[in-house]
Amino acid sequence: MTARVCFAFVVLVGLLVAACAQTQQAAQPIKMVIARTSGPASALLFIADDQGFLKANGLDAEIRNYPSTADATNALVAGEIVGAQPSAQIVNSLLGRGADVKIVAVVSRNPRDMKVVGRNDVASPADLKGKKVAVVAGSASEFLMTSYLQTGKLAASDVEFVKADPPEIVALMDRGDAQAFALWEPFPSNALKILGDKGKILAYSEDLGYKGSLYQVLSGKFLAANPDAEARLMKSYADAEAFMKANPDAALQIVAKASNLDVAVAKPLLDNGDYHLVADQDMLTELSKLGAWLKDVGQLKELPDYAKAIDTSGLQKVDPSRVTLKT
Repeated sequence: MTARVCFAFVVLVGLLVAACAQTQQAAQPIKMVIARTSGPASALLFIADDQGFLKANGLDAEIRNYPSTADATNALVAGEIVGAQPSAQIVNSLLGRGADVKIVAVVSRNPRDMKVVGRNDVASPADLKGKKVAVVAGSASEFLMTSYLQTGKLAASDVEFVKADPPEIVALMDRGDAQAFALWEPFPSNALKILGDKGKILAYSEDLGYKGSLYQVLSGKFLAANPDAEARLMKSYADAEAFMKANPDAALQIVAKASNLDVAVAKPLLDNGDYHLVADQDMLTELSKLGAWLKDVGQLKELPDYAKAIDTSGLQKVDPSRVTLKT
C-alpha cells in the first residue's frame, strides 16, 4: 500500500468516525426542565408531553407546575428550570431584571381566559370603590384589574389591593375578604364553582383590550449549550397543534385532565383560545403595551430591548411561515 493510499484511507476513516460522532450526538436527547401553567393555556405543552412529541423530537423533558408564572420565572432565573410560559407582564419583569432569557414564540392566546370576577352585589367598577380586590402582584392579574377599574374612572388608589397567589385569592373570595379578583383559568372557574350564585364574571380580558398571550421563554445559557433545543421544542409544539386540529375531542380530554378541570368546564376555555404557534407583530405589540404599564407604575425603569431578547431561529427552522415578526 503506497503512502498516498494509506493517507487517503486514514482520512476516510477519520471522516467516518466524525460522521458517526455527529450522528450519535444528534440522536442524544436533550434534557430540560420546563414550567407549565396551571390552566388550558399550556395546551400545546400538555399534548406534546402526553402524545410523546417531546421525546420523539429528541427532548428528555421534565414538566413542573408552579402556583403562578411569577414563581416559575423566579425558578428560571435561579437556574432550577430552563423554560417557562409567562404572560407579557412577567416577560417584561424578567427582562427588566436583566435575566438571560430568550423569547422564542407565542404558544397561545386566550382573550377570554383571564376574567375579572366579583361578588354578586358588584355591578360595575364604582361598586368596588373603597373595597378590597385581589391580584397577583406585578402580573397580568394586576394589570387587568387596573384596566377594569379604569373603565369606571377609578384609580388603583380608590381600592385596596390584596396581593396573593392564585389559590389563596380564591379562598379570599370564598371568605368574603375580597370583593373581586382578576385571574387566569382555571382559578375563575374554580372560584365560581365554590361561590355559586354569590359570584359572577364582571369582565373578560378581551373586553379590556388584552389578548392574554403566553410566551415561551428559554434560558439563554441553556440555549447556548444546547443550540438544537429551541427547534426541537418548536417542532414538538407544531406537532401538538396539528394533533389538536385533527383530534379535537382527544385534545380536550388531555387538556382537561392536565388542568384538573371537568371536560364540560375545559371545553369553552379551549374553544375560546387560539393555540397557533407563532412569532408575529402582535407579540411585540402586547409586550410593549404591558411594558409601558409596568413603567408607569414604577416596576420598570425603562422599556426592555425586545428585539435583542427575541430569538425565532428555532421556529424559523421548523416552519418559516409562522414567523412574521419584524423587529
